[in-house]
Amino acid sequence: MGGALQRRCYLNQPAASGNEAIRNTIGGLLGLPGLSVKWRPLKVEVTRPTERDSLHLQRVIIILEETAMKKPLSSIASVVLFAFCVGGLVGGAAGESVDVKFTKNARAMHAEAKTNPGGAGTREIARFFYVDQINMSQGLNFVEERGADRDDQIDGSGTHSGVAVDILKNGDEIYQVYNGTHKTTTKSDGSWEVNYQGVSTIVGGTGAYKNAKGKLNYKGHITETSFREEDEGQISY
Repeated sequence: MGGALQRRCYLNQPAASGNEAIRNTIGGLLGLPGLSVKWRPLKVEVTRPTERDSLHLQRVIIILEETAMKKPLSSIASVVLFAFCVGGLVGGAAGESVDVKFTKNARAMHAEAKTNPGGAGTREIARFFYVDQINMSQGLNFVEERGADRDDQIDGSGTHSGVAVDILKNGDEIYQVYNGTHKTTTKSDGSWEVNYQGVSTIVGGTGAYKNAKGKLNYKGHITETSFREEDEGQISY
């Protein structure tokens, strides 16, 4: 657009060059008495993000893990979601399809933050970043999952959603968005457990998986001393 604005905006006026000159020229034009301006689209073009764009999510999550404790979590989450929309929603035809099943047995959480938006009960919004270790994988050789999660809950039970990148042993990545429910139970001895389940939608990746799509069903169990999640579904790429 900048190049076009350096042309003459109306008759007998010199070309405007530079931010200030362009701002003044357009301001003067729009300020003419009786001027009415209407906009209508002539053509809409949609382009597919490149593989380089798709790498943004992984890079952003790595940066977040290093700096999350130094920044407000709300602003960090916005960056993750923006990066995911720019880099992860890759379209196109999928080729090979494979049945996938894997188990996660360890989780590290980073920069957890909770807010109370008010309302009935003890509702809270919890946000955190996590890194899960994958120890058993069938169909595709996943080794790790990194993601950003948002929980909307009362007394530890409610709904959750987020975005994640699953890393394969060869370094390629597959991106997903997920939604589910979770329930926290407190036992008579004071210990607690969380059971959760949901569905992940595959929305692209890198390398051979840049056009990946599919769905995974997941369910998990968390206690004070253990973590286990099982994911199963089909991915086309």
